[in-house]
Amino acid sequence: AVVAINELEEEEQVRKHIQDYQHTFEVLLDPENHVANMYGVVGLPVTVFIDKTGHVRKVIKGGLLTEQSIMETVEPLLNESMTAMKK
Repeated sequence: AVVAINELEEEEQVRKHIQDYQHTFEVLLDPENHVANMYGVVGLPVTVFIDKTGHVRKVIKGGLLTEQSIMETVEPLLNESMTAMKK
């Protein structure tokens, strides 16, 4: 699953952005930075990859992600869960 967490903009701005860019993933609001504090985030943007067991597997700080960089991280995680399911 993909989840975005916005801690900077007001809800109305976030809703407009979601509509303008037709996001198909969940976008959560965290104006008090609870999630950022839980994960030790001190700058934005940051991308955190969490596996199905809830463990943080990779953190990418700054910059925009490409589809290729996302797939290079996600595919091994998906393969791990497929291997575990076969056992």
